[in-house]
Amino acid sequence: ALLHSYSSFAAPVAIQLLILCLALTIIFYCEGLKIAVIKIANFEVTQTPPDGTERILRLVQDQGGVERFMLGRQLIVVPLGFIVAQITHFGGTPTTGSVWSEPLLYFLLVDVGLPGILTLLQFSQLTPQLLAESHGKLFLKLP
Repeated sequence: ALLHSYSSFAAPVAIQLLILCLALTIIFYCEGLKIAVIKIANFEVTQTPPDGTERILRLVQDQGGVERFMLGRQLIVVPLGFIVAQITHFGGTPTTGSVWSEPLLYFLLVDVGLPGILTLLQFSQLTPQLLAESHGKLFLKLP
């Protein structure tokens, strides 16, 4: 539906796709980094940190480092979530004579932005959190 210009976001389709991919990628990175930062914050000073993570370890273990990171992360993720919702919201009214002509079904599945919510949840929130849980060092080494 996005490729057929049904989105309520007022921009050319190519720009919408670019913004959508960029927003999902940034959210992916922030979600994975959140888990990795929480894991590394619990490192003891006597332990040797994983390769390439010493600088981040110093920043996180600084007083209030994790709290500042979480606040800054929220200031990035929340507006991007709204942008993704705007791009994946399909404006207009249900087409008559189709499955979408039932107003309740249209509202529950399309108007509330369910496709965008599921895309954001699956690919930009759950997947990076699971990856960071098992490969936290990977997220800490990303630029």
